[in-house]
Amino acid sequence: VVFVTERCVFQLADGELESLRLMSQVELETRKEIGGEISLEYQREGVIEDFPISDSIWIKAGEYSFVTLGGDFRTPQSKRVSVFLMLNGGEFFDGRRYGVLFGPNLTISSGFQLSAQYEYNALRFPDRQNNNSVDIHMINMKALLMLNTKFSASILAQYVNTEDDFIFNFRFRY
Repeated sequence: VVFVTERCVFQLADGELESLRLMSQVELETRKEIGGEISLEYQREGVIEDFPISDSIWIKAGEYSFVTLGGDFRTPQSKRVSVFLMLNGGEFFDGRRYGVLFGPNLTISSGFQLSAQYEYNALRFPDRQNNNSVDIHMINMKALLMLNTKFSASILAQYVNTEDDFIFNFRFRY
């Protein structure tokens, strides 16, 4: 199956392009629900003001266009253990980005699931004199408890090395 998606956002103040995203992807899946996809993405960003990626890496205001190639592989989520792997790389503002995301999931019962994700992104800006690289590590852990169709609870813990902080989120639904 081939998909093409797009997203276009204009600034309210002056009507200039803020963000454009065009992506084409091919998705494949076997009868045993093992699947994956390959994607090619074009982005155009109109950055109004400088913003930080980390304490030492900033993206300057301006117009940027970049292309990214990605792919992923996944096993069936209907199984007790499933995994997801994604690789991507390409241009990123005035530099390059290479990333990998790995996520195992464990279904203990129909009402209890545990999952984790590790994501690594290497950002490189070779044309900059200093502060030209950063490695971003992100770890997510999630537990989901569903007692019935009316009651569920989930907890998420996240750590990102560029923030050097843990984030916790708890959600209760009745």
